[in-house]
Amino acid sequence: MCLCIFIKKSYINYVKNLEVISKPTGIANIIGNKGGVMISFRIHETSFCFISCHLAARQSNEQLRKANYHDLIKSMRLGVKELESCFQFDYIFWMGDFNFRIDRILILLKFENFLLF
Repeated sequence: MCLCIFIKKSYINYVKNLEVISKPTGIANIIGNKGGVMISFRIHETSFCFISCHLAARQSNEQLRKANYHDLIKSMRLGVKELESCFQFDYIFWMGDFNFRIDRILILLKFENFLLF
């Protein structure tokens, strides 16, 4: 798993408390084809956390994907280790391949001249 954060050069001297952690959730929780990476830091008085994950694939693995999510939340702790990371940062950006599919009929709503899906 890889996660790259780019910071404007003029801010680089203000980056503090940089931490990185990763957690594989692939085969036997060893193989890194699935899992997550988390990077956190502060700029001035504002804290940021970036998380990238790749959860279990296939439509039939919905419960495994949910278990992957909970495993990542509980095991990847930055900052104050006793607290879950999601509750101690000002901004959290969570991205990745969640592998959830929408298999229901989409309802189109008409709002003025726009269609919302």
